[in-house]
Amino acid sequence: MNKKVSELTEATQINDDDIIMILQNNENKKAKISKLLPLQRATVTLESTVNANTNYTLPVYYEVGNNSLEVFYCGSKLEKGTDYNEIGNVGDVSNIIQFTDSIGDLDMSSVEGFETLEFVVRGEYSAS
Repeated sequence: MNKKVSELTEATQINDDDIIMILQNNENKKAKISKLLPLQRATVTLESTVNANTNYTLPVYYEVGNNSLEVFYCGSKLEKGTDYNEIGNVGDVSNIIQFTDSIGDLDMSSVEGFETLEFVVRGEYSAS
């Protein structure tokens, strides 16, 4: 990235390997994002259509309402509240979402990376 936070004019996607400066014990230190905030990642290749407004079980858990979950379909980031909804009460741990439109219904299975869902969760959550 090689920019100071003060120079960023818009939201920028942060990668696990990005290094940021932190202040620790009154000293500036470099730290990798992945060391500060654990990330869970999972990729699923769809084998059938996921119908709109039906529960879809994720292979990872997230906390409802805290923006810890990011969902990507065929490489494009989906928007919470527009493309999918988190299922559960705010503050609960869940592994269920609902898509607002059916997905996986395009016949492009021969194209690499097509019909894939990727889930990124910032933080560590479990069912218990």
